[in-house]
Amino acid sequence: MTHSLKEKLDSIPLFSVFISKIFVNIKRVWAQIIAILLAFLTGAIILLATGYSPLEAYSALLVGSFGNLTSIGLTFSKATPIIFTA
Repeated sequence: MTHSLKEKLDSIPLFSVFISKIFVNIKRVWAQIIAILLAFLTGAIILLATGYSPLEAYSALLVGSFGNLTSIGLTFSKATPIIFTA
């Protein structure tokens, strides 16, 4: 009577609940990543349609938000209330 590791682990209720929660969290993370990528793609299409370079716009966004310690502090101070209300 040999039992595979999967059968042994499935027989432990807490372990199977833990694994199912991990898969649910992975699905949530992928949905968020896809949403962010689609937002950047949509922004890039709009920028291209209006004659602007998406690379220049996104690099200016990053440098303006995280270019030095002052801008990082301002970014976090503005984002904190939004994070706590979400």
